[in-house]
Amino acid sequence: MLNNTLPQIRKLDLVLGGKVAIEDIVGRDEFVSAMWNDLEHTSIVVNEIRRFSKTSILRLMESNPPKDWICARTSVQAMRTKSSLIELTLEVLLNHAGVKERVKNKIRSFGQMPEDAKVKAAGIEFTLQPDFKKNAFSVFRSLLKDVNRQLAEANQKLVIIWDELPDAIGNIKKEEGDNAAEDIMSLFRALREDEESSNIRWILTGSVGFHHVLKGQRRLINDMVTVGVPPLSYEWTCWLAEGLLLGIKIENADVQPISKISGGIPFILEMLIKHIRDDKLKNVPSSENEARELLIKAACSPEYGVNWAPLLERIDNYYDKKKMPIVKEILDTIGLSPMNANTLCNSIKKNLGKGISDEDVEYLTNLLIDDHYIQFDPNTREYSWLYEPLKTIWLARRRRV
Repeated sequence: MLNNTLPQIRKLDLVLGGKVAIEDIVGRDEFVSAMWNDLEHTSIVVNEIRRFSKTSILRLMESNPPKDWICARTSVQAMRTKSSLIELTLEVLLNHAGVKERVKNKIRSFGQMPEDAKVKAAGIEFTLQPDFKKNAFSVFRSLLKDVNRQLAEANQKLVIIWDELPDAIGNIKKEEGDNAAEDIMSLFRALREDEESSNIRWILTGSVGFHHVLKGQRRLINDMVTVGVPPLSYEWTCWLAEGLLLGIKIENADVQPISKISGGIPFILEMLIKHIRDDKLKNVPSSENEARELLIKAACSPEYGVNWAPLLERIDNYYDKKKMPIVKEILDTIGLSPMNANTLCNSIKKNLGKGISDEDVEYLTNLLIDDHYIQFDPNTREYSWLYEPLKTIWLARRRRV
């Protein structure tokens, strides 16, 4: 907001896991502005834990791009083949108001060609229908070159957003093999490096770290800016808390305790307020200790259990099953107290027995840092949880508090 002045508090709907109204996506102006500044020069990878407002921020960008920018967003999470990923992206471009009609006509023609029709574009000849799937990359690359030429003529830029790409890469690996997944990322890198695509940028997002699905292939995105989604500022968190409380008919409450305990994570704040509403609590917690107890109660609640899973599910779904006891022990141990590497390794070995090496612990702590669960402080040389409320939820769910 201009001059850091927040707008007047208004009643907000409590939306959990659903689509928040664009006007209610607040406190993200500086982050979005920084994203657009980066896109002037390079493409971006956004990696953050689920329920950290990634998709809401992308919707905000799509709804109001800067002048001379076109923003085309799609979730590719459910894609299972190379060709389906390309086809979905073509469909988004076909339906986007900012893409010129002659490119749309070209896209439409792919579905209308007879089976033996051949098209030559950018020096590449390929057969369409039913062989499109075999040549999807050639079609895609050709089309983007055509789009790029139009953008250059109009002095415009296009950003294509692939939301939850690591899930798609994982699906494609299972369906078509590792080579298929590498084909997509290799094509993607080639497009970014192609002078004939210089007016096109990309945003790749993932709640699952790309390091889990691009093992040995990180070089394919290492020229991109990587960003995490920060929590809301304390001021915006208080603003949001007051608006959400108004939405459940609680006025003039002291929102500071629940705002601090939420850590500026909108989903956690919403869950706290949902618990206040569902338990018909007339008084909002008046201290941080009371607010923390409310969070623990919500975290331990069987009814709420499924709601917390998206914040923590990468642990079970993407780590080596044989290493899971070590991963959980790391999180439990530094959840109780920050710890340096030597002390942590000794504690893990003592609690889990023989057969665990220092290299195992080091490798897994690095993964947990990449996944934004823990952090390493170079000053104290200690590991600790990155987000205090996630630590509280983790320990509460495991009945360690």
